[in-house]
Amino acid sequence: MAPKGQLAPAGPDAEVDIVGGADNEVDFAKISIPEAFKLLNATPHGLTEAEAAKRLEEFGPNKLPETSVSPVLRFLGYLWNPLSWAMEVAAILAIILLDYADFALIVALLLLNATISFVEESNADKAIKALAGALAPKCKVGGCSCCIACSSCAC
Repeated sequence: MAPKGQLAPAGPDAEVDIVGGADNEVDFAKISIPEAFKLLNATPHGLTEAEAAKRLEEFGPNKLPETSVSPVLRFLGYLWNPLSWAMEVAAILAIILLDYADFALIVALLLLNATISFVEESNADKAIKALAGALAPKCKVGGCSCCIACSSCAC
């Protein structure tokens, strides 16, 4: 018997199963193509439209969940770190000592740092979304007389 979480040894006609349950991961680089097709309940000709629709209904779209955070909360998050805390304490001490010039300078530096970080992260997020859209994988649904190419989010 194979160790827990690994495929049991299988010949070309043997049934492929995962020892330890369905939640275990499979290293597809270590199994043969026929074993992979059997494990995935697929064929080299692709899925039928009915099977693709069934899997879409059962598992949902093949994409990562998108999370959105309020831009205001993201901006304020750049003011919540140890360096910012030290500068905020310095700003409070400057106002207590009635040193308005230092207070204004410290607050301006805090806001400038937060603004630059916010803009840079926003630009990086936009670039990642553009790359993800351009590299979106496609899948082929076939099995009957036709073959349909669709976004992997719909497969």
